[in-house]
Amino acid sequence: MLKCSLHIHTTEEPYHVLFYNAHELIDEAKKHNFDVLAFTSHDFLFFPKEITDYATKKDIILLPGIEKKIEKKHVVIINATPETENINNFKDLQNYKTKNPNTFIFAAHPYYPGSTNYKNLLKENLKSFDAIELCHYYTKNFFNYNKKAEQLAKKEGKHMIATSDVHIFDQLNKSYILLNCEKNPQQILKALKKGNYQNISNPLSPFDFFKISMGVLVITQIPSHIKQIYYRMFPKRRKKGIIYRENIANFAKQNRGATSSKIPKKTKNAKLPARNQKKGPKKPR
Repeated sequence: MLKCSLHIHTTEEPYHVLFYNAHELIDEAKKHNFDVLAFTSHDFLFFPKEITDYATKKDIILLPGIEKKIEKKHVVIINATPETENINNFKDLQNYKTKNPNTFIFAAHPYYPGSTNYKNLLKENLKSFDAIELCHYYTKNFFNYNKKAEQLAKKEGKHMIATSDVHIFDQLNKSYILLNCEKNPQQILKALKKGNYQNISNPLSPFDFFKISMGVLVITQIPSHIKQIYYRMFPKRRKKGIIYRENIANFAKQNRGATSSKIPKKTKNAKLPARNQKKGPKKPR
């Protein structure tokens, strides 16, 4: 059985402010004996060769993934290609799925409160999904928005898939799946499509619920929302942000354990493409 987590965020994605990079996440996953991971950045396919090579050295298979916002709802696409960044509506999603039958698509936290709540959209577009997320963020008695998703999945014959939607390390080992297949990407995708896996998920204790709530809200969500507003005001900065985050990954390969806050200013400027570097003093005429 392969231990698998398919909904993970890292600091390399342009919209989130997180305090660990992809290398550190892989190291943490190795401590918990994970075999398969997928980094699912928001609207950004992050799958550089250096990261996949590093995962391979740790005996972990890394699958390309993305968490795409479609009509304001979050959709996780596994075995994604760069074309997924251009999906804008559920019709596009269905067309992509038809053209790429080896992808695995699931609805992320579909009935949790907020603008990402699918309401009737999930049932209306159910054919576009292979599964529905069983989100780790729930308790035994007073907080559980997975129930409606479980009822729909049972009624329509869809699989649920347990994930941890990782933004802090405390989430990583809370919900995951055990895949019943050989350890290679092709067999993993076949098993996912067929539902040959076991969900491992337990309600959070009140302490863990509070700890994760405060960690995600204070450490990641508030800074991330500020960052999103900034990118909407200055869209050209988003592209520079993507370039810079890729450079962080390159830097981390040589200086593992460093986060963006630890990268020396000299290194930041040295890694940026020439067009993004600060201009030197003008030559006297």
